[in-house]
Amino acid sequence: MAVKAGARAQVILSIRTNDTYEPLVGSQVELQQFDPAFGDFGTIQTLRSGAGGQVQGQLTLPAQPGTYRYRALFPGTPELRRDTSPEVRIDIVA
Repeated sequence: MAVKAGARAQVILSIRTNDTYEPLVGSQVELQQFDPAFGDFGTIQTLRSGAGGQVQGQLTLPAQPGTYRYRALFPGTPELRRDTSPEVRIDIVA
């Protein structure tokens, strides 16, 4: 996916349990971007799931052209394990 530098993107995802596929309402979800300087993902925004386990947010994309990697992290609870989404790659163009 290629988008203009500095554009805004809407993030929409749904968070559910692995075993019963029940929505997780009120759960924290971290939106993360890969930082090549550290070789790992870092949290850029913390969101909370609403009705039906839906998570929504707005993301301002980087101003510098390049390929950026994003994912969502569910940090876990005492009852549920930590998990991450598949990565999404976005190509930023001038």
